[in-house]
Amino acid sequence: MGGRVVAVAVRLFWPIVFVLMLLLQTYVVVQICLASWKGTNSFLYPILLAVFVVLLSHLLLSYILTVFTDPGKVPLDRWVVPTVETLERLGSDPTLFDHLTTSDAAKNRASLQVIKDSVVAPDCLIFFCDYCRTPKPPRTHHCSRCGRCVLRMDHHCFWIGGCVGFRNHKPFLSLLGSVFVSGIFCAIVIITKWTQMIYDFVEGDQDQRDHIISTTSLVLLSISSLVALFHLGFSLWLNSSFFFFAARGMTYVEYLCCRGKSWVCHYDRGSTRKNL
Repeated sequence: MGGRVVAVAVRLFWPIVFVLMLLLQTYVVVQICLASWKGTNSFLYPILLAVFVVLLSHLLLSYILTVFTDPGKVPLDRWVVPTVETLERLGSDPTLFDHLTTSDAAKNRASLQVIKDSVVAPDCLIFFCDYCRTPKPPRTHHCSRCGRCVLRMDHHCFWIGGCVGFRNHKPFLSLLGSVFVSGIFCAIVIITKWTQMIYDFVEGDQDQRDHIISTTSLVLLSISSLVALFHLGFSLWLNSSFFFFAARGMTYVEYLCCRGKSWVCHYDRGSTRKNL
C-alpha cells in the first residue's frame, strides 16, 4: 500500500509542478505586466488580455486531452487465443493465454499460427509481451513506469504523468505547439515589463526607485523570468525534436532504438502533412 502511494505521488509530482508554473506565469502576466498598461495603453490592454486568454485556454485544453486520453490499449478482443493442445505441440507454456478471453467474432477471424511466443499473421510477425502476457502488435511497447503496453508508444512523459501513444499523440503535439507560442507571448510581455521598470528606476525619483525595489512584484517577476526562460528554451527543444520525428513518421522510442544505425522508417507516408 505504501509503495503504491509513493508511486502515485511521484507520478503526480511533475504535473503539479507544471500547473504551478502555469499559475505563476498567469498571475505575473495578468496582474503585474498587463495590469500596468490599463491607463497608458487602454486600447492595447484588452487585446493582449484576449490573446493571452485564448492561448491559455488552448494550452489547458490540449493538456487535459493529453492527460486524460488513454494513450492506446491493445484490443484483446481481436486476437484468436490458441488452444492448450496447440501451445503444447509448439513447445510454449500452456497457461500463457489463460487470462485472455475472446468473443465469437474474434474466433471467426482469420486463424493465426502460433510459433513459440509469437504469432504469424498474413504479412507481419506479432509478438507477445513478457510482462502483460498479451498480444503485442507492431510499434507497441511496454512501459515499465505505467506497467502496461501502449499502442504506437512514443515515450513516457513525466510532465503529464503517463505515456504518449496512438490516441493522445495529436493532443500532445498540439500541447507542444501551444506551450511554445504562449512562451513567446509571455517572454515578450515580461521583457516589456522589465524595460518599463528599468526606465522608471533610471529616470524616476528616489521614491519610485524605493517602491520598485521594495515591492514583491520584483521578486515574482524575477522568478517568472527564469520560468519563462526555461519554458521557452525547453519547449523549443521539444518542438524541434518531436515534430521532426512525427514529420518523418517515427516515434521517439523508434528513434532511440535505431539511433546510430542505418534505418529507414517503414511507416513514413511520404509527406509531412500525411505523417502528422
